[in-house]
Amino acid sequence: MPRAASDVIKITLEVPGAAPALLEQLIAMLGLAVATAEPPNAEPVIDEPAPYPIAQQHTPAVPPVQYVPQAPYPQPPVVPSTAAPAFPTSAPTYTLDDLMRAGSSLADAGQREAVVGLIAQFGVPTLAQVPPERYGEFAVALRGLGAQL
Repeated sequence: MPRAASDVIKITLEVPGAAPALLEQLIAMLGLAVATAEPPNAEPVIDEPAPYPIAQQHTPAVPPVQYVPQAPYPQPPVVPSTAAPAFPTSAPTYTLDDLMRAGSSLADAGQREAVVGLIAQFGVPTLAQVPPERYGEFAVALRGLGAQL
């Protein structure tokens, strides 16, 4: 089978002092075709290999990651708010008039005895004698009976 020029590999073997018989045996053993030798005074010819396209890998240029310490985030200054809170922050305050209206509406609804019993639980004979510091407590008890405060 004939070989194409691109299939030929050229090897130059120089062994000074080697017996020609040894070289002939090596050539026969390898099954090589031998070209005529160049004249001894000629300068050696170095064939440059044919350039083969080399696939280049393209890697994106990514700069190295560097850690740069940052200062802590500054805290915003505390500004006092003048707006009213969205939810009550203290217990509602009641007046004697608020408690009397709620008690009267319960009495009108048929719960007079329950209101009188509640006043007695607070240790006083009349609603007007409930101490002002206990108005909130009394209002909660009136709500328990169904009063709207």
